[in-house]
Amino acid sequence: MVKLRVAAAQITKLHWIVIGLSLLLTITAWQISAQIADARAKDQFDQRVQQLNTLLMDRMQKYEFALLAGVGNIRANDGDVSLTQWQRFAESLAVQDRLPGVSGIGVIKRVPESSLESYVAKQRQERPDFRVHPLHTGTDFWPITYLEPLAGNEAAIGLDMAHESNRFTAAQKAMRTGETQITGPIALVQDDEKKPGFLFFHPFYRTSKVLQQENKEATFLGLVYAPFIVSRLMEGTLANSNRLLHFRISDGEHELYSEFRQTAERNYDTSPMFQASYSLGIYGREWTFDVQSTQLFEKYNVSRQPAAILIGGLIINGLILTAFLLLSNAKRRAEQEGIELMFLVAPLEILGNEEEWVRAVRMQRMELGEPDS
Repeated sequence: MVKLRVAAAQITKLHWIVIGLSLLLTITAWQISAQIADARAKDQFDQRVQQLNTLLMDRMQKYEFALLAGVGNIRANDGDVSLTQWQRFAESLAVQDRLPGVSGIGVIKRVPESSLESYVAKQRQERPDFRVHPLHTGTDFWPITYLEPLAGNEAAIGLDMAHESNRFTAAQKAMRTGETQITGPIALVQDDEKKPGFLFFHPFYRTSKVLQQENKEATFLGLVYAPFIVSRLMEGTLANSNRLLHFRISDGEHELYSEFRQTAERNYDTSPMFQASYSLGIYGREWTFDVQSTQLFEKYNVSRQPAAILIGGLIINGLILTAFLLLSNAKRRAEQEGIELMFLVAPLEILGNEEEWVRAVRMQRMELGEPDS
């Protein structure tokens, strides 16, 4: 009897294991590549944030150097300067050209109530319309005596720092510490748009020696100061339309500056790759920075490698699956052809076995002496 067995054409468990391992390798390589690309982009973002901080602090230090130069000029003139001397100093400093964002550089003098009348009379010798304003009930006066360039700053001349707590607190802190200080957010009287600004103070004394706090107050003469509008400061520091970061600066609950306005900036990213929030101590104030990446940052830092690895791996897995299917089909065809051949050969095998059986029977009869029928 001839037995016929048909082997089913199929992808075996071993084939599926190979495909599964290959797919797992592809996904793992894709994830690792994506993590490396994200880490590289995050490093770039962190470097840009650090660069932002460095640029801002470098700019602020340049402004502080200008204040220190003003203090040095006053000391060189025995603790006092005339309007003409201060104008010459400001011209040599070229404030508006060399220090973008600064509205000017000036002198604030501390005037006790007993000396206020003589102080005003002295100032009116050069400026007949000089006055200390606004009026207040205090006994200590800190008027802006000089501010150059004068153009655009006329409203600030004679303004008394003691009339408003924000200005006065920072001015007193500078006096008591001997260090550079900035005020909290204010609107400059000379700014018609009333944008957020601040004042930058550095004190000067009758002596240049290092003093104890009580001696600082006793020998304090005044402040060299510079008024700022924050938006102009940032434009002068970071004037670049192709920036990779946008940021916002706040002082407490007061927003000083913000680039988070989609309508004002085409490069603004509503869904940034990265964002960060942190605080910096800036000359006696705590500024909060909210920073996020721009569309241009994403363009430069999105890597195509992870997608290429994933697509390439899926293609390879597809080719492996195709190869297994082709091999399986080839095996199926070979088995089918073998079955067909067996059906052709089987009748001949059966016939051949019958003839041998007949011959064997005849030979047995001959041995027994039986006649062959």
